[in-house]
Amino acid sequence: MVLRMNGLQPSQVTAPEKIAATELSTRSFSPVDVSDMSSTGSAGSGVRVLHIDAVRQTTTAVGASVDFQTFTLPGGTLSVDGDSVDIEISGQLVTSATSASVHVRTWFGATPIGGALAVGNIGSHFFIVRATVTRVNANLQYSGGIEGLGGSASAISQPIVFGITPHQSDPVENLANPVIIKARGDVNSGTGGAVHVDRLIVKKVSV
Repeated sequence: MVLRMNGLQPSQVTAPEKIAATELSTRSFSPVDVSDMSSTGSAGSGVRVLHIDAVRQTTTAVGASVDFQTFTLPGGTLSVDGDSVDIEISGQLVTSATSASVHVRTWFGATPIGGALAVGNIGSHFFIVRATVTRVNANLQYSGGIEGLGGSASAISQPIVFGITPHQSDPVENLANPVIIKARGDVNSGTGGAVHVDRLIVKKVSV
């Protein structure tokens, strides 16, 4: 018996792994041009990656706030009430002395919208902060998300969960203007502290 798929001989059917390899080979992970955000769906609906920065940035300076990965959201990107951006930062917090205190935050314009804090001699551990900022109107947004700290960097196969915490805030950016999205780190006190931010990812979610 000869099996056919949509009238094709078996030799004419492309294996799924070959299709996947072909698709991956043509993908680009460079920041996306957001000058025309209406090309996804009939009314601009869908999810689109606006920015990826995966180059590690670090600070060990005590008492100084340091801006890491930054992305400027073009004015007018969130043009419809309900339009949103998903923002994610991740990396490692290091406190190798009991007196060390380190902190990382995500900012949407002038408002911190989430962060992770490590205090004491916990070593090096992973953090992730995720937030979704939704347009309520042209001058008001709602932000909600989660932040987590845990998983020893030296024992990734058996992570230690320190906790996952929800957060919310209400930025008041004028969305007709550009808005700066960034990760900011602080080594608040002590010695042996460091903040490593490994990536910033920004996606637009359209209604």
